[in-house]
Amino acid sequence: MDAPDDVVAHLAVVAKRIGAAQVRVFEAPRAGLVVAGYGVDHLHLHVLPIRCEEDLSFSSARHPEGPELDAAMERLRAGPRRGRLGRVRARADGQPCGAMTL
Repeated sequence: MDAPDDVVAHLAVVAKRIGAAQVRVFEAPRAGLVVAGYGVDHLHLHVLPIRCEEDLSFSSARHPEGPELDAAMERLRAGPRRGRLGRVRARADGQPCGAMTL
């Protein structure tokens, strides 16, 4: 990871807050964190609600679409407000930020 330590530390704090919101909103036993840099030339983290270690594999990820995705994102956007995270945004193309399993 070619990023300043303060940036990596900030990402960890934000990932912790997002994970807590996902655990609460999606009723997962815990949150998982994956740092992967293949296919992109920037640092990003995948924060996932997980029920088992296999949920950390991208090959296990579900790809919800339409109403199912919209409903999940609305629940997640509403959930962090209680956890003082603020608003969870979608990417410019309208897809959710990071990988998500439901």
